[in-house]
Amino acid sequence: MRSVFMMVCLSSWFAMGGVYSDKPSLTKRPLDFNWLWLKNGEVPKVSYQRAHLVKIISGPEEGRIHRLSLGLEDDGSLKYLIRKSSTDQNIYSKNDFFDKDAVLARASERDALLVRCMGCTASQGGRIRIKYLYNGISMSYKKLDIKISRSGKRWYLLDKRNRKIKTLKLVKREIMGRTIGIDKIIVIYQRVL
Repeated sequence: MRSVFMMVCLSSWFAMGGVYSDKPSLTKRPLDFNWLWLKNGEVPKVSYQRAHLVKIISGPEEGRIHRLSLGLEDDGSLKYLIRKSSTDQNIYSKNDFFDKDAVLARASERDALLVRCMGCTASQGGRIRIKYLYNGISMSYKKLDIKISRSGKRWYLLDKRNRKIKTLKLVKREIMGRTIGIDKIIVIYQRVL
């Protein structure tokens, strides 16, 4: 009885926005609360080295900046994908986005930005597909295929011609002054000296 009461109270608190979690998501949706964290009253320890991957500038969010980075094992292999902005953070285990979509952003109850690492290995990377909501009315999506690659302990996002990606700029798509999706993703490359 006490645990049912606690679940009802916690559910109400979460529904009012009282939750902030930087713990790894064990669900497909990064904002869903996972009850496993409350098992035995302990929060699991998360330790990893962090490596910056790419900056995302979100036009639909009026230029809000997100940073994608990786959480690495001691040997430099991939452990987590981390999306961080000025107000929140989500951590996805490699099982959350290897060969299935991980939702990086949602808008109006729709999955707006998804990432999937297809055929990836934790030690070498592989092909990444970024799927983005092009039209929220018809629910049509477009995609950007890139690669994630490792050189020593450094990780990079690369285009099909192996150019290093520095920034992804999401351009909003509007109809009659209302944002309905992401028109395109502009890729900005690292400068070669």
